[in-house]
Amino acid sequence: GNVIADLGRTEAIIQKNEMIPRENIKAGDRIKAYCYDVRREPRGQQIFLSRAHPKFMEKLFVQEVPEIYDGLIEIKSSSRDPGSRAKICVKAVDTSLDPVGACVGMRGSRVQSVSGELGNERIDIIIYDDNPAQMVINALAPAKVESIVMDEDSRSMELAVNEENLALAIGSRGQNIRLASRLVGWELNIISSNEAEAKERVIEAEFQAKLMDNLSINESEAESLIRGGFLNFDDIAYAEDSKLLTALKLEESRVEEIKAAAADAALMEAMGEITQEESNLESLTELGFSEEEVDILVSKALKSMDDIAELAVDELQDIIEISDKKAADIIMKARESWFN
Repeated sequence: GNVIADLGRTEAIIQKNEMIPRENIKAGDRIKAYCYDVRREPRGQQIFLSRAHPKFMEKLFVQEVPEIYDGLIEIKSSSRDPGSRAKICVKAVDTSLDPVGACVGMRGSRVQSVSGELGNERIDIIIYDDNPAQMVINALAPAKVESIVMDEDSRSMELAVNEENLALAIGSRGQNIRLASRLVGWELNIISSNEAEAKERVIEAEFQAKLMDNLSINESEAESLIRGGFLNFDDIAYAEDSKLLTALKLEESRVEEIKAAAADAALMEAMGEITQEESNLESLTELGFSEEEVDILVSKALKSMDDIAELAVDELQDIIEISDKKAADIIMKARESWFN
């Protein structure tokens, strides 16, 4: 099922999984492809081409859009489901330019030319934003995102959308949210607005109990703090006295006691998180990873033994250079706790 391409002085290979699905390439056809690798193999150097790689779409846009070729518009990232749908994120270096309009072209001529080369993929052109949350909103349009909860440590976001937009945001078989996730480089989870509200109430109830335990306040005072927008111990510890006095209606001396108790509780939480993180990093070292490899894994939000256990061999190899056997051994060692 592979295709051998004659490059003139040498040949290259397009493996079946690097071709656009349902694409029929015949002997003698002239094709475009992206060179993504050159490897030294027993029979000599082997050149590998791809028509399914996201970079192939990017290079086609460079050819079709003079503003990209001239450096007036930058391609920031892209993602594809080959032959079906794609997203490309662009940014105008020259602020007088409309990056989306330039990529679409007169009556859609430029984007249609690229789409035709890709087996008529539907291509969404997204405007880049430095704020990852706004990038996600742009990437999921026209579906409207009502709220976003970000976890920068794990590079994940929880998105709340209303019931009418839920199917549109997720897309057929999760395609839209999957492509958006690859485009922005964050893990995206979508829930309905009702689920988000219920989850928020649970979080508030748990924090209310912590407030009562750590600050020695009653239920109504804890509720008043949450209604006043104090949603963690740091908010309380570093709040202006006047805001706490308004929320709690207590004497100034009592407010100082509450702020001191909140600072202690915030410190204990931080120490607990640091201890847990150190324990997680130790577990990665125990699996046989070097310090450099641990740094790479952590940068990909893989911080614990359970994170490694959930990977497949090829997924681990995509992150660090490692043999099939070593990757399989490490993953199985990480999974031992599942069976004990």
